[in-house]
Amino acid sequence: MDRKQRNSILALFGQMLLVASIFLMTGRFVYSWYKYYSFVPATFPHYWLSSSTPTLRVFFLGNSYTFFNDLPDMVSVVAASDREHPVNIEADSFTRGGKTLKELFEIPSAQEALRSQSWDYVILQDMSVLPSDPIWTQDMHQGIRDWNMLVKSMGFRDTLYETWARKPGTDWYDNDKHPDLDLVDPDVMQEKIDKAYKTFSSEIGATLVPVGDYWAKCRNQDGVPDLYYFDGTHPSVAGTYLTALLFYQSITGHGLSGITFVPFGMSSKEAEAIKHCVSGVP
Repeated sequence: MDRKQRNSILALFGQMLLVASIFLMTGRFVYSWYKYYSFVPATFPHYWLSSSTPTLRVFFLGNSYTFFNDLPDMVSVVAASDREHPVNIEADSFTRGGKTLKELFEIPSAQEALRSQSWDYVILQDMSVLPSDPIWTQDMHQGIRDWNMLVKSMGFRDTLYETWARKPGTDWYDNDKHPDLDLVDPDVMQEKIDKAYKTFSSEIGATLVPVGDYWAKCRNQDGVPDLYYFDGTHPSVAGTYLTALLFYQSITGHGLSGITFVPFGMSSKEAEAIKHCVSGVP
């Protein structure tokens, strides 16, 4: 290989390195933008926060109501976007679709995940239909008590995540299609959910985040988009956003006036309507 050929190869290699560097830099920017504005942000280092930003560690236990749209990480992104009082919330979770807290307690890896680190808050979310049946409610009670005892034995604080009723007007309330549920109607279902969570939170001394109550309050307000996914039970992007705002307020004690995060697929007006509806939650 002569000198001219060698120089050509080196020049080509240099151009390839330059293109690769530009590609990586662009990819990092696009990725960070997407994770900041997307409704499904994966765990991602919030490098826009300073080292002096207060940090809270939060662990979620639940099912698809928690992992749908990645609620734990949306709480983190909401917290990081607060231009007035940013907080670095390091959130993790252990979730299994269709599982109750009682069933999760029987999974060794769930308890191992809780024990793996120190947490400021542990969020407990159970299946929404359990309060509709007295026997299921007993199982719910047992699951919450089991986790509460473990959480408190480790010196952590637990919070109950009150869920919401199924979407009004859907066939979830049709006893012919769902004879095993007998949910009656959204108001009755929500009343049973409220009663169960308020009773259990009072018994174990846990904080209650009344997510379901605010879904019922906000879903018909002007400017608030549909909080439900098309199946009439899981949260839409807007539903997860509303839930994340409630947890942010409960965990930090901060208001929402400084929150700048708007999930992908939602307009700023829709986000403001939701923020206005849930502002001031204790």
